[in-house]
Amino acid sequence: MKRYAVLLVVVFLSLPLFCQASFVDKEIDLAETVATDINVIGGSISCQPVRTSYGYIATGDGKQLYGFTQEGKLLWMRSTRFRLKRFLSVFSEDLVCVVSTDSRISLLNSSGLNLWTVKCDFVISDEPVQGPDGRIYARGKNLIACYGIKGTQRWEIKTADQNQKIKPSILNDGSIVVILSKTQDGKSVGNRISPFGKILEEIVFAGEVAEAVSMQEGILLSFKDGSAGLLSVEKDSSVSKWTIPAGTEGMSAPVRIVPDKKNKEAYFIYGPTSKIARVKTADGEILSNFDSGIGSSDLTYASVTSQGITLTTRTKGCCYRKDGKAAWKVKFDPKKSIKYLFTSDSGYIVLCNSNWSMELYQTRLNVDNANSSFYEPKPRQIKTEAIENLMPSSYDFGQVLDEAHADEIFQAFHEGNLKEVEEEYLSLLEMEIKEMARQWNRNKAVGLRDSLFFRENMDYGSKLIELASESQIYFCRSEINSMLKNVSDPSLMLLLIKCAGKSGWDPDCQTLETFEYLMNTKRIQPSDKLLLDAIADSTWEICRFMGRPSFYQKGKNILGYMLYPQFQKETRDKAVEIMKLIAASKL
Repeated sequence: MKRYAVLLVVVFLSLPLFCQASFVDKEIDLAETVATDINVIGGSISCQPVRTSYGYIATGDGKQLYGFTQEGKLLWMRSTRFRLKRFLSVFSEDLVCVVSTDSRISLLNSSGLNLWTVKCDFVISDEPVQGPDGRIYARGKNLIACYGIKGTQRWEIKTADQNQKIKPSILNDGSIVVILSKTQDGKSVGNRISPFGKILEEIVFAGEVAEAVSMQEGILLSFKDGSAGLLSVEKDSSVSKWTIPAGTEGMSAPVRIVPDKKNKEAYFIYGPTSKIARVKTADGEILSNFDSGIGSSDLTYASVTSQGITLTTRTKGCCYRKDGKAAWKVKFDPKKSIKYLFTSDSGYIVLCNSNWSMELYQTRLNVDNANSSFYEPKPRQIKTEAIENLMPSSYDFGQVLDEAHADEIFQAFHEGNLKEVEEEYLSLLEMEIKEMARQWNRNKAVGLRDSLFFRENMDYGSKLIELASESQIYFCRSEINSMLKNVSDPSLMLLLIKCAGKSGWDPDCQTLETFEYLMNTKRIQPSDKLLLDAIADSTWEICRFMGRPSFYQKGKNILGYMLYPQFQKETRDKAVEIMKLIAASKL
């Protein structure tokens, strides 16, 4: 009897393995498979869904925008004010950028709430791209414009006619590259443009560029002859870091790039049968090479998840692991009209059908705890030219920003169209704020032997903080947050808190974490009503701008803490008021 019991246990435990093997070894015919789940949405998906940290997002017919989980469950649906073009961008912290058919750019938070809309004076060709410090670029036929994270246009410049088939890309130093329509001796020509709107150089490439994709190390390029390479910046000049040749020792045309930014790798799909080379982007090392057997002209979708790289045609799909072995294969139902599809890290494929339904199919078993393949770029401050190279006279802290100059910078940040003078303004502010933070962060006893200009000139320091909050980019964040933790002057602390809310943009919840620190360490006492009110207001502004994750990660804790009995009734009422605002906004 025991022998039979043991046998049953062995068989039971082996079932998942046999089932998993059947999923891998044979093609799953979706015409004969019951969908795991079916969701019907209020319209048809009109663009290829774009990956977010929580799932996917897509435009719908007309003015609709949809946010989904990885498994295709509808999280939210928003109606926009204008009819949308059939593309969108997802920026850091899941901010969403859409473009209307009449060339209006809108930024939405991670919950789909519209933050701002601006009208562009040219026809926008494709989805906007974001620089490392948060600035947003949009381009047209022979124009490119730059906007701050709050929507103010920083500059707009003309270029020669641009190649509309190749999207603008960001280099590792923050400059942007646009490929032009013209060629030189059969080779593509591009402009490298600084974040401040200056054309830094004209690049003549090694061949005719077919595709350009931004990576952490630079821009991956594929060429029409079947070769590929990496363009990067070293010592303020563009350089070719490595190349993979075309021909018997390399690849053949056509070449399609599928990035795996989280692993700093890329898949090059090349040749008539869609061979795949997995490449390390830092040095071009080919890590694996295998054949998919899918005709390049039939390829309709290619994307990377933690399961591997998925390729599909109109009739079938296959996911390949890094070593080239199949993770799963599917055959689509020919009776169904599939407009778009996407895959999940947990082993599902979601079909977006023309009848407004989204069908979920399981392609693998036992992968519920799969690691996320989503890569989220972390904002960073871009390098500006040293202040001594921009200002003719010797630099002296605290004595270069008179009232007239400060008003000039404020006006420029507020109204926009800064052009190249922006670099001078940012360089000056950066030097001043870093010195200001250094003085406030030093031990006071040590500080007595050092310059105390910024401790003794609060009005001047306040003006610097106000200007930094108007910059609309990732600028001096660490210095400002460190000052929030160390300043002893209540008026300066109040200003720092208010300016943080005015900015609204808080990547990684850095500012909200600082608010928590101030309250938990009793730097702000329960009786400090002005400071607590400012924290509540700024928490609302940040949560509204950043969306649901910021509220659930930090905002809820900050406001909830203010409800404790040690706080005054006015403070508790203020926290309740902000919570009601957040609830009404439907984050």
